[in-house]
Amino acid sequence: MRAADIHVFEMAAPNDVSGLTAALDDGRVRAEEIVCVMAKTEGNGLDNDYTRAYATDTLLRLLGERTGLGTAALFDRISFILSGGVEGVLSPHMIVFTVGEVARAGKGGGLAIGRSFTRPIQAEEIGTR
Repeated sequence: MRAADIHVFEMAAPNDVSGLTAALDDGRVRAEEIVCVMAKTEGNGLDNDYTRAYATDTLLRLLGERTGLGTAALFDRISFILSGGVEGVLSPHMIVFTVGEVARAGKGGGLAIGRSFTRPIQAEEIGTR
């Protein structure tokens, strides 16, 4: 049976993947079962805020080391949804969604995870139906 799970980790900085690293090391999370990473990083969220890219790069390096996959393959398998700008309102954090096989049968109901990609949108299509 397949089951979805959610893991939440605090982040002290955009490149802080220590919580996820510990979960990978102790087996709470398996890198090959990660299907989505959502994170809110510190930063101002404005034009000169590179924290989202920094966090994404750090995640790609960690998951690449753990899975042996390159950046393109990771982007094909995992949805990365990151946002910068938590000034005083939110605490920086990362939410990791996994889907894997479990030995026991569930009690019914639960979390379902699916994903899809739209086709590449051309610049001239923006703002049109």
